[in-house]
Amino acid sequence: MEFFLVIEQGLDLMLTGMMTVFIFLGLLILLINISSFIFKEDINKKNIENTNKSSSIPNDHLQIINQINKRI
Repeated sequence: MEFFLVIEQGLDLMLTGMMTVFIFLGLLILLINISSFIFKEDINKKNIENTNKSSSIPNDHLQIINQINKRI
């Protein structure tokens, strides 16, 4: 009987650990997406300001950079 008790405690510990990791990773993904949404607007504003300031960058390069920022 003691063997089954040890197995039960081991399974309980395993499930508790797995749920803790699952919740932690879920929150981490959620916070990354929220922060990327918040800072996305700031990056777009900076790109517009930098585009106006720097005329030495060719237009082709600016278009490529803008396309990359849209996909991110």
